[in-house]
Amino acid sequence: MEEFNLPGGDVDPRIAGTAGMLGFAIFVLALFGSMAALTELAQDGPDIGESVVFTPRQDTRYWEEPGIPVPRASPKGESTWNCVLTPSVMAEEGGRLVLETKEMARPPVYRAHWAGGHTDRGGGDCGVSADLTLQLSQVRTLARIAGGWGMNHGVRFY
Repeated sequence: MEEFNLPGGDVDPRIAGTAGMLGFAIFVLALFGSMAALTELAQDGPDIGESVVFTPRQDTRYWEEPGIPVPRASPKGESTWNCVLTPSVMAEEGGRLVLETKEMARPPVYRAHWAGGHTDRGGGDCGVSADLTLQLSQVRTLARIAGGWGMNHGVRFY
């Protein structure tokens, strides 16, 4: 290594600059790799068969936002008319939203089946049973409001 050292023990500035640039390049590549991995993770979403359960409870939080408009799905797969999912209304009588299929778009699109109480108080009610088409963000919003995935996320014993 003595051929890279200047008299007096200092490192040649060209070598130090090259090493610094190489270190910076490695850092940038690692940063981009991490960002790509996080982007993939954010787009992944829940699996087929997962369910969002709205447990009937006395202390149902009121959903202050407008309901979430979603297209009803016909048996052939094309969307028909929109209906509205209002989480506070869904939680009054309870029900379950089961993810049945997942279209691998970016972000994923799900076909889900709702079974339970009414989904809205107005004319946008999906009814007590409906096949729906939901975006990943809508599925995540409903799961967050309901308290999580599956049956045991928010069970209370009165």
